[in-house]
Amino acid sequence: MNALNFFPFVLFGENTGVGINQFDPKNVVGAFIVPAGTSFSQSNTATPAAFLTALVTATSAVVSQRLFPIGNFGEIKDGSEAAVSEKLGYGIELIVRDGTYKWAFRILKGGFWLSRALRAFNGINVDVFFVDANNVVIGQKNVSSTGVVTFTGIPQYQAYQEPFKINDGSKNTIYMQNFSFPGNVFDNLGAVQMNPGDLNNVKGLQNIAFTSATRAVNVSTVKGTIGALGADLGQTLGTALNVATLWRLQDAITGNFYDPATGITSVAFNASTSAYAVTGNTADGAYNSANPVIVSLAPASVLDAASLHYESNTIQTAS
Repeated sequence: MNALNFFPFVLFGENTGVGINQFDPKNVVGAFIVPAGTSFSQSNTATPAAFLTALVTATSAVVSQRLFPIGNFGEIKDGSEAAVSEKLGYGIELIVRDGTYKWAFRILKGGFWLSRALRAFNGINVDVFFVDANNVVIGQKNVSSTGVVTFTGIPQYQAYQEPFKINDGSKNTIYMQNFSFPGNVFDNLGAVQMNPGDLNNVKGLQNIAFTSATRAVNVSTVKGTIGALGADLGQTLGTALNVATLWRLQDAITGNFYDPATGITSVAFNASTSAYAVTGNTADGAYNSANPVIVSLAPASVLDAASLHYESNTIQTAS
């Protein structure tokens, strides 16, 4: 049976009998932020292992399709709105609409750098999957008019990371992530039960920032930093990046890219300077000795396949 739960559609309410197993979501401990409209297919959710593969793959997808995980929620402040009602002249009170869910979670790990990254999502149209303490991923189950079942995130009115509140000597610095969404979203609740420890493997990308780049003939020499604290790139990854297909070169004047498979002939890490020498193929169609080049690492999906969970910026050589 597909791991994504199945609730049959009926014309008049739903049957109220329940079996031995009950779903009682509690203690949301994390979330996955995804672009609005993101969906996982039935094959993606067929088993916990299949869904874990889909989630991990999504963390290194192109930005427009990427999954951004947040973990380590320490508490929730539930400011959800009560149902909106109208009181009639004869004393009858009728419900007008469901209230709005307003959940705010305190993030315990990641500190300022994670908070700053999450503030980049403020005002952006996103969906969210929630993760509870029982390793259940909670979203929505959608069925198309042709019967195609997909697992989607919960549409948000707003996802908002607050400015942090500083440690005042009596309490720790506070980082709060807010989610606001319609009160009826769980009417078509979907959930996938994962195995213990599965979701520890769903991690966000770390940034690599190139800080200097020079060029001599067809050799570009670059240095950089890694992670939020700016650790030295070479000292951290060393020869792990000595793989030509993990790099990309682009002519800065024409915009032409070197061939990803053959455009770079070698990469060499120099431990004494902590720099990488990236040698371009002079026979490549994009090669022009007179033009500067733009250097970057390969797309995140390529790096991830090499067990490198990173994404780099681009940098243009000085010559």
